[in-house]
Amino acid sequence: MKLISRLALLLILSGCGELKTEKKPAPAAQAKPAPVEPQAENPNKPVHFKKRVAKLVNMKDAMAANPNLVQTKNRINATNYLTAVAQGYFAAASQIQMIQLEHTVKHMQALEDRWPTLEEFQKILDDNGIKLSHLYPYQMYGYDPETGELSILEDKAEKEAAKEAASW
Repeated sequence: MKLISRLALLLILSGCGELKTEKKPAPAAQAKPAPVEPQAENPNKPVHFKKRVAKLVNMKDAMAANPNLVQTKNRINATNYLTAVAQGYFAAASQIQMIQLEHTVKHMQALEDRWPTLEEFQKILDDNGIKLSHLYPYQMYGYDPETGELSILEDKAEKEAAKEAASW
């Protein structure tokens, strides 16, 4: 114990700076560092690790335009613990986001006795700094301005393509 305390005292007293007796040479003309070029995004980086923002679309229009879209909920149905952790993140985060969005819609409906239009809803989100995220790349938030219903829309074809791209 004495040895450890002596070593600690020696380290404290010795300091970690330069020796006081050495003089620094006068600095030569300061050379400006070369400008740093922004790095291009790696095209081989998996799409799951890119920062993305989910879209908010009119549910009926989007489903009419794309027959591959279906309503879904992010649930945990994993067979191993690593997949369960990843699915748990998306399931919990998207449920929290849906609760926040539903609260916003119900609040406007209570104030004005009508459901907000898609544009009004998007403006509310922008004004309050609410960022839509926490979805897989092949998912988006759907909103029906006639009923105030919110749901997660999933493109089955994009989901299958993402699975194929990620398979070994």
